[in-house]
Amino acid sequence: MKRNLTKPHFFTLFILLFSSNLIAIEKDVVCVKYQNQSEWSEAYEVDGKILKGFDLNRLTMSNSYKPLVTYIVVF
Repeated sequence: MKRNLTKPHFFTLFILLFSSNLIAIEKDVVCVKYQNQSEWSEAYEVDGKILKGFDLNRLTMSNSYKPLVTYIVVF
């Protein structure tokens, strides 16, 4: 017996096929300082992107980050 793909089945198949390209990035305001040779800077509030090393490796096409560690990226 032949079965046709119904809309819910097709949608589920579509999600399964293309979900491997999804990356979860959480955004938050973070307080950062930087250090020069003699001292630390004042604190700055900036937007940070919070993601796991696994996702960061995929975005940078590298293996430089530990997959299960959480990183904060600021620009």
